[in-house]
Amino acid sequence: MSEELLNQTKVGDSLEVGAEYHPEHGVVTILLSSPEQSTALNLEPDKDELDNFVEAVNKVQEEYSDR
Repeated sequence: MSEELLNQTKVGDSLEVGAEYHPEHGVVTILLSSPEQSTALNLEPDKDELDNFVEAVNKVQEEYSDR
C-alpha cells in the first residue's frame, strides 16, 4: 500500500508534482504531470537516490538564479 507524501500540487500554469512512498519496495515515486505528458520517477532513498535528486534540482535552481 502506498503512502501519499505530497498531494498533486500545481507548480506552474499546467505542471503538477506529487509523491508517494511505497514501503514494500522501499521506493519514493515522484509524479510530474501536465496535459501533454506524465512522468514517474522511482527513487530508492536507501541508495541516496532521493537525496541526490534533490541536490541536483537545487543545483539547477542555483545555476539558474546566478543568471
